[in-house]
Amino acid sequence: MFMKTLISLFALKKATIRNCGSPDDIATFKYARIYPDPPEPGKNSTVLIGYHMNQNLGEGIQVCSSSINWIPLSDEKTMIGPLPIGNGMLSISGLFPEIPGRLHTRIAWTDVNQKPIMCVEGIYISG
Repeated sequence: MFMKTLISLFALKKATIRNCGSPDDIATFKYARIYPDPPEPGKNSTVLIGYHMNQNLGEGIQVCSSSINWIPLSDEKTMIGPLPIGNGMLSISGLFPEIPGRLHTRIAWTDVNQKPIMCVEGIYISG
């Protein structure tokens, strides 16, 4: 679900990708890139998120949510366990679905004490 959510977040004709975290986060957000840009519905897309971890972490919490036209696509997903992010870059690939409308996705990571690690948010409007 995480991969599909993240690809849905970024694999868009005109995407706005932003850091929704704060300067106090454990990770420093550097960039987010989409390949190909723009993505093509029904074809593989890759999202690269660059960041620097300011401390080593093992486990944490990941919260993903998505909506289309302000209607939730699914319940907010929370995962606790080994974090899918290490230091440097997160790369996620998958097929991008063809979804018309306004797509909004937010993914936030925290440590086990709920100290924010990083937050990435994307909005795409297709027509």
